[in-house]
Amino acid sequence: MSGNVTIDINNRPGGGVEKDDKGYYYESDGGGIVNLTSAWYPELEGTYRKLTHTPKNGQKISTINKGGTPQEGFTDLSSYSSVSVYYWSGDNGFSKPLLIQLGTGDNECYTTTNGNNWGKDSGITSGNLREKLNKQNCGKNKAHVVDLSQKKNNHNYQCPGCQIQRINVFYSSIASIISSTHSIGRSISVTSFKNSDTWQRGLPSLKDVSTVMVYWNGYGNTPLIIAQQAGKQRFFRKNKDYVNSWIEVSTGQNDLPDGETPTLATLDLSRPAGTYNDGVGNINVTVRNGSIGDGYWRYQYSLCGGLFKVTQVSHNNALLTGVSSQDPLYSISAYYYADILDLEKLLLIELRSSGSSKYTYVYFHRSSKAADEWSNYPESGGETTRLQGNDLTQKLKKEQLPDTRTNPSSTSEFKDHDSISNKSTSPIGPAIGGTVSVLVALVAMVLLVKFWPKIRTRFVGIWNGFGIHKKRKN
Repeated sequence: MSGNVTIDINNRPGGGVEKDDKGYYYESDGGGIVNLTSAWYPELEGTYRKLTHTPKNGQKISTINKGGTPQEGFTDLSSYSSVSVYYWSGDNGFSKPLLIQLGTGDNECYTTTNGNNWGKDSGITSGNLREKLNKQNCGKNKAHVVDLSQKKNNHNYQCPGCQIQRINVFYSSIASIISSTHSIGRSISVTSFKNSDTWQRGLPSLKDVSTVMVYWNGYGNTPLIIAQQAGKQRFFRKNKDYVNSWIEVSTGQNDLPDGETPTLATLDLSRPAGTYNDGVGNINVTVRNGSIGDGYWRYQYSLCGGLFKVTQVSHNNALLTGVSSQDPLYSISAYYYADILDLEKLLLIELRSSGSSKYTYVYFHRSSKAADEWSNYPESGGETTRLQGNDLTQKLKKEQLPDTRTNPSSTSEFKDHDSISNKSTSPIGPAIGGTVSVLVALVAMVLLVKFWPKIRTRFVGIWNGFGIHKKRKN
């Protein structure tokens, strides 16, 4: 199809988009189809959500709208293949876009302080993108950066994100424990946390909490635990093995001493999120999912940047033999064909650990359709290069089996399942995987159609609604 398309950044998960076996999309006002994919930034912390609008079949972009209202200030839109929009993770309605990126270049970023008029910011690079987003978020969502090193009594400090908002600090001391309370009026929203100039891992964004309390050891300068209060309390324990890593736990001041890196006995990839016991206390695991294009979905299990260990990995009651790591992990990602947590649609597993200077990635797949064990993807095993973009989707297509090519039917939105315990009870078929020859595949498909009953797969997860999905126009 030829012609130009209009990108509407008001179209987002939960509003203005349809879903079919290829993922999310919408029909442009100017004609044509626009695909919608998602990512998180920074990926492990998940502070911001990035939605990318890509016209199908190479159609040109003519204009950018927001709910039908033209967005001004962009030039030469037809030369870019996509439009990406960043939102704060606490902006569940996607109502306040922080930054628009044209294509993939660092120097094609736009911000606005005047509603629908956008201006190019040539100073934004991959190295300072986080700081730029934090500043925008301070202004638009009143969400600020908390500095844990600030503990002087009855004083205030400038938010490190915007250098404008003053954050109040109050101090108290009981025995050897010192606490400092950070607040702004009746409530405070937090983008992220720093300890002086160092970003802290494992501490998520917080919206509309009354106070942030930081407990310190009176004999040193290392913070021990953070409690966020917003109707309920959330507690975060310092990881003694990694200086800037934190772990969300379910108990409070009894766990003041620094904790070891938690070990999860079994991580269940059939659960959209959950709470696990490491032998000391309950550890909350966050799961973020999103469409990566061509009908493939990623589910990422992490402690929001905190490190953890895993003894074994399973999918419901099926142990994924061969998937293991001796090293502490930052995340485990499961790649599926379709947004369904079904073992038969699980194609690839990624383990991300800490290398000498960069992340290390190891991938596992099933070597054949009959295999019940997982093995290292041949090109992986201690590499610092990650499978991304076209390399990733091509690998997933290679791993995809005829059995997995049924059209999924789901209205799931892009989710950040933050510590929601919801264990799967769906029946899971035997583990299958790998590739087969074209002839064997065709014979298998004929036999399946002729003799096998139709399989109904029960959805697993937290869905926001059900609907009839339109067939996408070509």
